[in-house]
Amino acid sequence: DELPQLSSEPAGPKPQTRTYTVRRGDSLEKIALQFYGRRTAAEKIFTANRDRLKKRNYLREGMKIVLP
Repeated sequence: DELPQLSSEPAGPKPQTRTYTVRRGDSLEKIALQFYGRRTAAEKIFTANRDRLKKRNYLREGMKIVLP
């Protein structure tokens, strides 16, 4: 009899991330309010997109950002 292989991956669902396509007039605060219900979540979005955003509100129409 073979023993089942143990996985080193943590049990449970993986954290969900979504992407959002920036629209004209968007800001991180506006997106945070829309998806999280509070403007303060903008910092969370900025942190998740440090590789894409040079400055806090350097958003361009059509840019895809991650919503953690």
